Amino acid sequence: MSENNIEVASAEEMERLGEQKLRELLSEERDSALIIQLIGDLGAGKTTFVRGMARSLGIDAHITSPTFTVHKEYTSKDSKLELHHFDFYRLPDLGIMEGELKELVQDPSNIIVVEWGGILGDLARDAKVIKIERLDDERRVVLA
Repeated sequence: MSENNIEVASAEEMERLGEQKLRELLSEERDSALIIQLIGDLGAGKTTFVRGMARSLGIDAHITSPTFTVHKEYTSKDSKLELHHFDFYRLPDLGIMEGELKELVQDPSNIIVVEWGGILGDLARDAKVIKIERLDDERRVVLA
C-alpha cells in the first residue's frame, strides 16, 4: 500500500476511507491473515475506520470498540472472511491473547485489525500500519 496523507472531514468520510482501504488491501496476494494496525490517540477515529471496513465486507452488525472485551469477531456477508477487531488499550502485554493471535494469523481468511497494538511484538512485523491524526473535532489526517 502506498503511503498517502488523506484528509477526511467527517465520520462518514472516515468510514468510506475504511471501506476503500480494506478493498485495496484485500486485492494484495497473501498466504496468511491480513493484519492491520491502527495508530491514533483516543477519539482519532480508529473504530469509525473499522466500521467502514466492516461495511465493505457486508457486515451489518453495530461496530463498537472492543476496549473492555478486547476482541470482537464478525463474519462477512458471504461467510468467506472473518473480521477480528482487537483493542489492547488496557493491556500491558499480550498474555494469553498471544496464542489466539498466532492461531488467527495462520488463516488467510482472517482480517485482524488491532487498535493500540504497541504490544504486538513480532506479530506486527507483517502488519499494514494506518495512522490517524486528529486535526479538530471533525477533521482527521490518515497516513496509509
